[in-house]
Amino acid sequence: MKRLFHIIALIWLSANSLLGQCAMCRATVETHARTAENKAAGLNSAILFLLVIPYVCAAIFWYVWKTNKKKTEIQNRKIKEGLLATEK
Repeated sequence: MKRLFHIIALIWLSANSLLGQCAMCRATVETHARTAENKAAGLNSAILFLLVIPYVCAAIFWYVWKTNKKKTEIQNRKIKEGLLATEK
């Protein structure tokens, strides 16, 4: 869990310096850059936000699946041990 936190923190800290613009977005920003300085920075942040969301959702899904799998394995092991104890 600590390692996961470190990976997420590293990604979060390095994401601020990335420029994630597609060609169409970049062209639109360049044509309107003289009048919309703040909008260009906002557009960049929005693109990065949209990029990160699917990865965060996948990580949450993986974590829930992994913890449920462990719980199921523990329950199955207890059931199996209980059946073996009653057979003896």
